[in-house]
Amino acid sequence: MPKKEKNKFKDNIILKEMSFFVLVLFWILLIFFKKQLPTAVQIILFIVLVLLTIFGLIWLNKAFFGITKDKE
Repeated sequence: MPKKEKNKFKDNIILKEMSFFVLVLFWILLIFFKKQLPTAVQIILFIVLVLLTIFGLIWLNKAFFGITKDKE
């Protein structure tokens, strides 16, 4: 039987933290440049960032609390 290959990015908490930090930087940039963007672009970017933030928080919680689909 083939061994299960682990995805190194999936298991690396530091990379997950850095990706969440980049997401926070995107929020800061969007808020800072909000007045320079058209209204439609603002709405689209805010919706995308909210969805990415929710996904990122769930992803980080799985990393820190060890929630996985595998029951071993």
